Amino acid sequence: ALLDILKPLSAVAGGFLTANVGSGSDMALYVFGVFVWNILQPAGKRVADTRLTASSVVVMGLLSLFTSIARALNGGFERKHLLIWGADAFVVVLGAPIGSLVLTPAAAVILRRFFYVLAVLQFISYALMEEAFFDPYVAPYIGAKIWGIIIPLLIIEISLLLCLHQNRKSRS
Repeated sequence: ALLDILKPLSAVAGGFLTANVGSGSDMALYVFGVFVWNILQPAGKRVADTRLTASSVVVMGLLSLFTSIARALNGGFERKHLLIWGADAFVVVLGAPIGSLVLTPAAAVILRRFFYVLAVLQFISYALMEEAFFDPYVAPYIGAKIWGIIIPLLIIEISLLLCLHQNRKSRS
């Protein structure tokens, strides 16, 4: 009974976040699964974190697909949206192969914690930076500075993941 109320509330909250910020439904699904569903369900009905992660990735992909179709049917794409897609593409191109290398059962706990932190940081940073990228007075000043923060963080993240992979590989 409680879950029947909480499921649609979580879905509406995720949809509201996605509509206003551009991301949120995937995280709402994951958070609902971990902190609501798995707590209220008996042990046999709980959903594994890895399955919730995979499900949130599928939700993210579907939201991207349907949003792209809707935008294409309603006037096309503005240059700023294509620039955002271009900026995000390298995360997918690099992140997916590296993730498949380091995602092992032995590394699951560390990676789960890492995922929690990154999901929160991604949401907060995107929400804070979204408007600044398109403000004609701010964008010229923030462009180079923001990449000076993003690129070192990305290099650190990839380096840590590759070190973790190498460590796990040498142990087995």
